Amino acid sequence: YVFIDVRSAEAYNNLHASGSSLQPLHTLYTERLRLPKNDPDKKIILICSGGIASGVGFSYLQHYGFRNIARVSGGIENWQTQGLPVEGSLILKN
Repeated sequence: YVFIDVRSAEAYNNLHASGSSLQPLHTLYTERLRLPKNDPDKKIILICSGGIASGVGFSYLQHYGFRNIARVSGGIENWQTQGLPVEGSLILKN
């Protein structure tokens, strides 16, 4: 899979899902040309803070014909609440 965080660099550095790479939403226009379009072996997963920006990115890529895409419901907030691995300078400690 290709795991993309569509938030700003600052937000990503503060907290992001382990295994994700930074690709701010405003850069998808250019970066869509480098993404594996409709490759059955390469699912593109989008994540943001709460789910809205990844939805925008999802719709954008879908508009350009991508079908191998998904997004994380609830964003990084839900990801961390579910106990999934995160990295960054603002990791919540339980």
